[in-house]
Amino acid sequence: MKECGDSKSIAVVGKFAGEKWKGMSATAKKPYEDKAVQAKTSYEKAVEDFKAAGGVVGQRRQEKKDAKQGKDDKKAKKEARKNSGAPKRPPSGFWLWQTENRDALVKEAGTSKIPVIAKLAGEKWGKTSAADKAPFEKRAEVLKAEYTKALEEWKAANPGGVDGKDEDDAAAESPAKKARTSVASPKAKGKAKVSAKGAASVEDTIDATVLKKAQDAGMESQLKNLAKRDGVKAAGVSTEKMLKALIDSNGLVNKANQALMAGA
Repeated sequence: MKECGDSKSIAVVGKFAGEKWKGMSATAKKPYEDKAVQAKTSYEKAVEDFKAAGGVVGQRRQEKKDAKQGKDDKKAKKEARKNSGAPKRPPSGFWLWQTENRDALVKEAGTSKIPVIAKLAGEKWGKTSAADKAPFEKRAEVLKAEYTKALEEWKAANPGGVDGKDEDDAAAESPAKKARTSVASPKAKGKAKVSAKGAASVEDTIDATVLKKAQDAGMESQLKNLAKRDGVKAAGVSTEKMLKALIDSNGLVNKANQALMAGA
C-alpha cells in the first residue's frame, strides 16, 4: 500500500501485487507456495473430516443463497401485488383488538418492541372471553365480506392478475386460528408415517415447554414450519432458539430462518 502511494483501493493494490509477484524469482516465491500447499492439505483433510461427520460441503452457502433468493422473490411478489391495485387483505378480529388496545399493551409491557407486544397480545387474546371477542370478530367478518366482494370485482377486471396471501399476512391472524389450522385432522394423522430412517415427527422433536410457549404466543404453526427446514435441522438448532428467532422476527418464518442460518 505504501509503495502504491498508500492506496486503500483493493483493485489498485491487487494489480500492483500481481505485477510484483510476476517479477519475483522462483526462490523468493517458494516459501509462500510451500505455505499454500500446507494450507491446502490441511483444508482437504478438514473437508474429509467434515464429510465423514455427515456434513455437506457448500450447504450453508447454498442455504444462504436460497434464503436470499426467497427473500427477493417474496419482495418482488409483494411489490407486484401492491402495484396490481388488488384490495388489501382485511385484519382479523385479533388484529383489530390488538390495534385498539396497543397503548395499554405498550404500557403493560413497558416497551413498544413489536415482538414483545405481539407475544403479550397473543397471551391476552387467548384468555379473552368469547363475549369480549365477539365485537372485534363481527367487525372482522364485515371487513372480510367487503374484501371478498372487492377482490371478486378486481379479479373480474384483472384476469390472471397477481393475487394471494403473503407470509406477512399471517401476522394478522388470531392465535386461536393459527392453532386450529396447525392441528391435523384425524384422517391426516392416520396417513402420517415415520420415514424409513425412523425420523420422529416435527411435534416429537419440539420440547413440550417450548411448544406451549409457542402456542401462547400464537406461533405454533410457525415453529413447526421452521423446525421442518433442512438447514435448521442440519445445524442442530434448538427449539428454544427457533422460538426466540420467531419472536424477534415477529412470527416471520423466512426471516427467522435467515437469522438462524446466519448465526449457524
